[in-house]
Amino acid sequence: MSSEYLQQLLRDNFSGWISSISNQHRILSLSLGAQNALYRLLKSEIDCTPTFDLRENYIDDLQCFDTNLNQIASELLALYIGDIPVGSTIDSNSPFFTSTVSIDEQSKTQAELIKNGYCYSPISLNDQQIRLLQEGLREQTFKTKGLYPQVLTGAQILNLISMDKSPPIVDGDTYWLEDMDRLAHTPLFLSLAFDPYIISTAARYLGCPPIHVQTNAWFSFPGATSKNNLSMNGQMFHQDKEFIKFFKVFIYISDVGFQQGPHCYVEGSHHDELHLKGVPLSDRVADKDIGKYYDKSRIKTAIGKAGTILFGDTSCVHKGCPVINGNRAIVQLEYASSLYLSPVIPFNGFQTSSQPLSQYSEIFSKRISLNYNSPLRMKFISYINSIGTDKKLSFYLKFKLFAVRLKKIIFG
Repeated sequence: MSSEYLQQLLRDNFSGWISSISNQHRILSLSLGAQNALYRLLKSEIDCTPTFDLRENYIDDLQCFDTNLNQIASELLALYIGDIPVGSTIDSNSPFFTSTVSIDEQSKTQAELIKNGYCYSPISLNDQQIRLLQEGLREQTFKTKGLYPQVLTGAQILNLISMDKSPPIVDGDTYWLEDMDRLAHTPLFLSLAFDPYIISTAARYLGCPPIHVQTNAWFSFPGATSKNNLSMNGQMFHQDKEFIKFFKVFIYISDVGFQQGPHCYVEGSHHDELHLKGVPLSDRVADKDIGKYYDKSRIKTAIGKAGTILFGDTSCVHKGCPVINGNRAIVQLEYASSLYLSPVIPFNGFQTSSQPLSQYSEIFSKRISLNYNSPLRMKFISYINSIGTDKKLSFYLKFKLFAVRLKKIIFG
């Protein structure tokens, strides 16, 4: 594809931006692959075209979206979608963040995220709020990964934890949420996902209105240290490339010390990503080998009391440490700058005029809830059901090569 296609698209839709000489130089300095990736992203946004079924064909586009290209994309998306609300106060009606977070604190968080890829939130959840989240998980279903999944309700898991017991771990040491759509529509978790503090932080980091794409939770316990188990449960170093740019919120709902499987990351590695060092996207790297790619002084471990909130860009190299003693319980939210090549099943829709979106403008509400789309969810599921098993593995695990390797690990 010629770069002229991108130039024409920018002249037609972003004439003010591309009229700047410096922006013209920024576009011309991009590789042809990066220009094509940017063109396809913007075209899909302008045409409102879903691209989940194109992920395997254009997976290399995600490798083009480095810090530089993401900055350009964010500027253009912000212009196309509209202003970003980044107010200095937190909605007093929120069940979570009722304290004020100053502009200085928000700016400090943004600067640290841009520099390091991760940052602790300056405010945390209190004991009552943690109990609310735990109660919200009791009615959910969780299961392990592997050939013979173990299935338990959140209530069963939490009851075992209250008795200092662990659930069965014969097929993996982590119990993953089975139905994100169900949890995402729970009023409490809807309020959390669209809380002004969370949305504002995501918008500041992404540089454009964020799209909520994931509400997840899982429980981890001491278990096998085999490569298979560590790989399946994200306990080996890797980087994510789910979207062109994304932002995650990790909420500890149990105390997480060094023995409870804390999140671990390589500071600043969203700038010098692992795939740029020759490691395929989503490939796993053993602890003993990570020093080949990064100075070990950059490896940081995020411990914290229950209620601790960690913001992160997991295009940084990261992992969950295996649990040695006790357990780790986490709620995770994820936000993306665009749904281009999205690998996640959309949520069922809901009225954007209702709480908790009524506090935002109509345009902004539609954008942040863009992944709540029942017709698109049906198309996505239909697409998954129409393709073969190997492609399903490739789609869900994001990359075909990794899927093949994982099958070899599991089946020999």
